[in-house]
Amino acid sequence: MCRSLHVWAEVPPAGLVIPQLGEITFRNEGEFGTLAERYLEDEAGREAMAKTIREVVLRKFSYTARWESFLRSIYGGMKMAAGATVGSGALV
Repeated sequence: MCRSLHVWAEVPPAGLVIPQLGEITFRNEGEFGTLAERYLEDEAGREAMAKTIREVVLRKFSYTARWESFLRSIYGGMKMAAGATVGSGALV
């Protein structure tokens, strides 16, 4: 794979990107029931959690964010290649 395209494969685990994920995930039916009751009874908490996660998703995973990351990666690769070419004495 082209070095600059590794940006698409560099998505960290969801728990690292969204630290609050542990507060809304469940492993079984009982945990789901507890969380469902908690968030159904707490509209402000539910809205705050949704807002926080939405902001992370838009900042890290929106089309615009991924495209900007891709372009930064290409730019960095081009700068590195240009520096290596110029530094090696080869003609650019």
